[in-house]
Amino acid sequence: SPNITQSPLSITASAGLDIILECRATGDPIPSVQWLNNGESVAPVYDVISRPGYGRLFMKYSNTGDNGTFQCQFINMKTSVLSEIANVNVNVGYHQFKNELKLNKPLSLDGNTTGFCLGEISNDMRWPKTYNGYTVTGPCPQFSKGNATRSCKLNINGNPIWAAIDTTNCESSIHFTISALSQQLDKEGENASEIVLNTLTSITANRKLFGGDIIAAVSTLTKLNQVTNDISPSQLD
Repeated sequence: SPNITQSPLSITASAGLDIILECRATGDPIPSVQWLNNGESVAPVYDVISRPGYGRLFMKYSNTGDNGTFQCQFINMKTSVLSEIANVNVNVGYHQFKNELKLNKPLSLDGNTTGFCLGEISNDMRWPKTYNGYTVTGPCPQFSKGNATRSCKLNINGNPIWAAIDTTNCESSIHFTISALSQQLDKEGENASEIVLNTLTSITANRKLFGGDIIAAVSTLTKLNQVTNDISPSQLD
């Protein structure tokens, strides 16, 4: 069975600092490595390197959303073994990196939380501590391109809360295909309606779509409805 030679170490850090966790193990055969966060597979927001007998997890610009437990699971054909747990504790202070985060107001450099939405990880995106009334921009999730935005606002009780994430400018790999379908309708009109609808249905079924994809799909459906009368409302749904 795998023999763990290094477990990830617990750490306390100020938000905004990078954190690296590492683990190692030997065995015959040498085990593969999977990272767990609070007992579940880590989110794609983490930069993970896994090779036989070695695992590395990188938290870029950590925030309070990273707080929790991390451990390695070493697996070979004989069995699997869990490393000791590393507790990550990120304080609410923040060190601003202007080149990476586009903000309309500097973030607090101290531990003040009054009027702030605290940093968190949501929808596989990292959101830093932000003052109410301001919007932060960050990279779209893995396997998509563009930037998403999110605002910190006050609720009816005057407490700061995060607004819904705006992924209007996020596009997945199928965005190009959706746009091509729209162009096909422009060229061929009603003659292309059936293949466009079938293709659009096929490529979007059971798939995570981002705001940019949805806008393109709705635009294509609207155009489809304009060029043919043979498509029923239920099909457009």
